[in-house]
Amino acid sequence: MNVELKRRYEYLKSLVVERSKQFSDLIDFMENETTWLTAPASTRFHLCKESGL
Repeated sequence: MNVELKRRYEYLKSLVVERSKQFSDLIDFMENETTWLTAPASTRFHLCKESGL
């Protein structure tokens, strides 16, 4: 993930106030147990590259 995108991602995560524990648990799962951060959005169409989602 490029530096600017990573900075924006971290900033947006920091905005979550309500249900922050649940959000943190969800993000932890998504970042560590799945490939959603690096998965392409599509295999043939728009954003069909790594980190396309």
